[in-house]
Amino acid sequence: MLSSPMIKKQTPDTLSQPTFPTPKFGNLTLEPRGNDMQCVICKHGQTHPGVVTVTLERENCIVILKGVPAEVCENCGEYYLSESVTEAVLHRAEAAVNNGTEVEIVRYAA
Repeated sequence: MLSSPMIKKQTPDTLSQPTFPTPKFGNLTLEPRGNDMQCVICKHGQTHPGVVTVTLERENCIVILKGVPAEVCENCGEYYLSESVTEAVLHRAEAAVNNGTEVEIVRYAA
């Protein structure tokens, strides 16, 4: 039987909640969350809704998106993006790379 490398082997105490690796792209981290959560980086701060500037770089392309909605740690400033926001940010960055853009600075629009 083949097992997926993305899913950890389930034991009786993890059957109800499968665990997946945390997706990352540059400094973007996608974490499942409710309202506020404890920061997984510093382990001390709580996250709260806010806006951030996201900078992505691939090869010779730099994309800066301002005003991106995120959950931001009150202690260390680490930010977490929702799945839909992450998808929009990565789509915009991929479009810039495909267009041969060197530097692009845009305001985030949902």
